[in-house]
Amino acid sequence: MIELITFDAAGTLIDHSWDPAGIVLEAAGAAGLEVEPVAARETYESILSKTSNERAQLELRGDPAEIRAHWRRGVSEWLIKMGEDAQHSREIHEYAERATLSPNGSMWRLFPDVEAALELAAGAEVVLGVLSNWDRSLHVILNNLGIAKSFDFAIASLEFGHEKPDPEIFREAERRAGSSAGGSVHIGDDWADDVEGATGAGWRAIHLNRAGGPIHSLTAAVEEALR
Repeated sequence: MIELITFDAAGTLIDHSWDPAGIVLEAAGAAGLEVEPVAARETYESILSKTSNERAQLELRGDPAEIRAHWRRGVSEWLIKMGEDAQHSREIHEYAERATLSPNGSMWRLFPDVEAALELAAGAEVVLGVLSNWDRSLHVILNNLGIAKSFDFAIASLEFGHEKPDPEIFREAERRAGSSAGGSVHIGDDWADDVEGATGAGWRAIHLNRAGGPIHSLTAAVEEALR
């Protein structure tokens, strides 16, 4: 008996154009700065990589002000390395934050089949959740896209402290749903994180392959989950 269905976010529910270096370059252009694009991109991506552990710790602590300050420090470091004045960091960070988290932004979009698939899942009267390797902005984005209320819970890996395919994130979903591994199904597009992660936790897994696999629509994936 199916008790719980969880969904991956990016690539499963959400189509996106996430490109943090590209956003910062766009923000710098809007601020009137001219930077060499290849070097600017490589420099910002290097800063993101170098500070990833710090960012993960801040996500676990969950203080929005600390997280915001972390991103702004990264922008300041990037500006200095590019030979620009760090005083532009606030302007660039605020531009990037609007592009990423504004309800009117175009960065995040629902796939066309999501609403019908969630209606089908809701009709089955099972617990529904989201399991995503994401930061705490996941909750804002789900809300902006109008689907947050479709789920009983959403777990963002950086906020929780474990990411797929670690079985602990699946165990946490079971705890929140009051479900068993044998009654749980996960739908996702990534073979390692979603399929191997879920099956490694004793769940059923459904691989959504939007490029043309056997199950290439979310509606079909939900139908398979409910069988």
